[in-house]
Amino acid sequence: MINILISKDLGLKTLEEITKHFDNNCVNVLTINDDDDSRSKLKEIKILCNEKNINLSVSSSKKDTHDFLVERNNNITLVVCWYQLILSETLNKLEKPIIGIHNSILPKFRGGSPLVWTILCGEKVFGYSVFEISNGMDEGRLYSQKEFKLESEMSVKNCMDIIEESFISELGNLVGDLKNKVKPTEQVKYGVSFCSQRLPIDGFINWNQENFQIHNFIRSQSHPYPGSYSFLNGKKIIFQKSRLINDRCFGTPGQIFKIEDEGIFIVCSNNSILLVEEIIVNGEIINPNKHIKSVKSRFSKYNVEEVNELYNDFYISRKKEMFN
Repeated sequence: MINILISKDLGLKTLEEITKHFDNNCVNVLTINDDDDSRSKLKEIKILCNEKNINLSVSSSKKDTHDFLVERNNNITLVVCWYQLILSETLNKLEKPIIGIHNSILPKFRGGSPLVWTILCGEKVFGYSVFEISNGMDEGRLYSQKEFKLESEMSVKNCMDIIEESFISELGNLVGDLKNKVKPTEQVKYGVSFCSQRLPIDGFINWNQENFQIHNFIRSQSHPYPGSYSFLNGKKIIFQKSRLINDRCFGTPGQIFKIEDEGIFIVCSNNSILLVEEIIVNGEIINPNKHIKSVKSRFSKYNVEEVNELYNDFYISRKKEMFN
């Protein structure tokens, strides 16, 4: 038998794939009530479980999750898109492992938002690890890892799509290993690195960086993340898509050099130039030339009120996600 803790689209796809390898009466599903999240697949998960007569529970707290797992502690557990912290008390009472997916080549980029940090750091590859969840931070034994080339124009969403497609396609092999009791391997002891938790305010663009750094900054936080941002004439502009330009331009970092059909050209540090092709204004994705009409415009820093608003929004959303 197997327990699966799931939410969102990847969780739904995982459930669909798992039913190909286990009898429906051998699958126990735990999900969360995330109806207030635009990415929610709660309705679809409920429909699928009902159609296949799969046992489904909904967690509203860490205690609910603890009780669900301890009652089924003889089962292996697979965790996908589960944003609720699993307590050490829970892990210590289970006889079988909890297996999760982490979007990095462990032991590199342990911790939060690993794929964002992978792009921010200018890595040439990205990937994911399927591993045992333990009391330590992403230090559990490995079942598998996959690595892909990180192209300079790939956004975080491009990377996520590649990882999700690969994970689903490899899920049958993982199930086979579990059924055959293939033992996972220890992570290597060298090359360990960690990622700190990112806040929405960390998306503020520092124009005193070179164009390749700002380009990585933009593509690492574009949809489905909140996005990197700057201010123009007191209005918050969210950046979604950019492109590196090899030309040089003397000017002040954050200054708009020219406006053309393909977008706006912005001066960065060391006289480098970045072409911005998509921004979000008032919730709509547009070509920046639809909103910005003058090369006299310059992007500026945030203010104290904006900082406070971003922090408040973050902690409200985290409280909902973590079921404190």
